[in-house]
Amino acid sequence: MTIKEAWLQWRKEPQNYTLAGKSRPYFASVILDNYGNMDLSEVNLENAQTMMAAKIWPHEFYVKAASILHKLLSWGFEHSLCKSPQFEWDAILPEQKPEPPAPPHPMNHPSMPVPEALDIVGINKADKAKPKAKAKRTGGRPCSPICKIDPETLKVVKTFESQKAACESVGTDISKAVSRGYKSSGFYWCKKSNEKAFIRILEAKKLNAEAKKPEVRQQHLAKIKEERETAVANARQQFEEEVVNTVANVLAKATDEELLTEIRRRGWQGSITISKQIEI
Repeated sequence: MTIKEAWLQWRKEPQNYTLAGKSRPYFASVILDNYGNMDLSEVNLENAQTMMAAKIWPHEFYVKAASILHKLLSWGFEHSLCKSPQFEWDAILPEQKPEPPAPPHPMNHPSMPVPEALDIVGINKADKAKPKAKAKRTGGRPCSPICKIDPETLKVVKTFESQKAACESVGTDISKAVSRGYKSSGFYWCKKSNEKAFIRILEAKKLNAEAKKPEVRQQHLAKIKEERETAVANARQQFEEEVVNTVANVLAKATDEELLTEIRRRGWQGSITISKQIEI
């Protein structure tokens, strides 16, 4: 059985399926593409090292391919396809050649003379060693005025020039109250630019809280019931008036002969006397 055939059989086993799928690109590049037709029983330490040294690959390819090859040989030994491997998987890894050191920069070469007073870019070393002074901030965003709002009347009690001044007036930090819109130190706080919108939000919250009270809710439901009953009574009265008017209009346009025909159709068999003065 060849290496490729053995690998295809090995990968079908449930415990090997995931590992075979993840390592397939590495094992195929290093082993299967060049030595997949070699008989599994012919693989030994010398042949395995030759396989690894055939092409230049990243070290990760060698590690994963060598690990899978060793597992494949152990699996083949269990199924009487080859001899047991007499070496560990890392014994077939090619030797890593250390990368040569990078050549020195031309300006840093020992033969390049450097003046004592100047470095290689021409900056005075004494000046370069001095720490740079931080530039003072001469301008910036102006402070936003802060409004202090009474939670009962929802009116502005006082306006402060800045948030810092507002914090000093109550002796606590109100930054979260300003940004998130909740009370701090018994008052609401907001920026002057958001004053009208923030007060409208507070008014809506207050109305919602009032509407949730039991007595207010009962009054609201009673009012809705009363309005509904009034609307039903008005609609019924309007309907009855429309029916009466419609019948009156029909009777007014009907002739005596049509009325007699309709009465007989409805089952009247006696005599009928029609007065000339009929009020409809």
